[in-house]
Amino acid sequence: MAKELAGAVAVVTGGSSGIGRACARLLAARGAKVYVLARSKERLAAAVEEIEQAGGFGEVLVADVASPEELAQAAAKVRAAGESVDILIAGAGIMDLGPADQMPLSQYEAMMRVNYLGVVSTVQSFLPLVKEGRWKRIAIVSSLAARVSPPYFGAYSASKAAVTGFAHALRQELAREGIRVTLVHPGPAATPLVDGYIGGEYYPVPPGVPVISPDQVARAVWRGIQKGRREVFVPRRLAVTAWLAGIAPGAVDGTYRLLDRGKRGK
Repeated sequence: MAKELAGAVAVVTGGSSGIGRACARLLAARGAKVYVLARSKERLAAAVEEIEQAGGFGEVLVADVASPEELAQAAAKVRAAGESVDILIAGAGIMDLGPADQMPLSQYEAMMRVNYLGVVSTVQSFLPLVKEGRWKRIAIVSSLAARVSPPYFGAYSASKAAVTGFAHALRQELAREGIRVTLVHPGPAATPLVDGYIGGEYYPVPPGVPVISPDQVARAVWRGIQKGRREVFVPRRLAVTAWLAGIAPGAVDGTYRLLDRGKRGK
């Protein structure tokens, strides 16, 4: 039985770990040839080996999404192989949390370079190849923090809010060319991105909010790509949280005040 993505080509940034790696595995399992892009050649090799051991096809693309030049070179490598891109997933990201007046400006700038400008440069580099592809799908991984900004998330939330604004505009711009853009907002996810933060002083998880796995996010990304959805929340019920944050921000403030009181009361 032929796999649904047989013959398709995908590019996944941030593909050496976390959500990006899970997306790369999933697409490869469905028959796509996956170009896995990240900075670390060693971790990329491990990700591709994982794909190939499961019977899929993977290729390493070493590039830093904060470098437009390196991304352009990566796209040129795909073109030199005679391939277009059916699915592009922009999944690279970094996180630093802390008090707004104590976090160095350099950390704000780094998150904007990677989380926001990295997405812009990824799209600019690979869009010509997506236009030549059959599927014409782009998925951009943002965060629930783009819509719900807890204390100490200022720099990270701002970078993801920029990503969200870009993705919404891009979706409308590219619709006339038959390209569908899906924006993904994962909630708290157990990835290397949050190591040392989640559950701690700067990243308390409110009661009832699940910590999801990278594979859960990857499955949601795939469903969004399949159905051409504009926006995906993982898990789905967090869409209500995002909506509430927009119309009643005081409710979000109250939740985090209660969490803070609970910590101080211990």
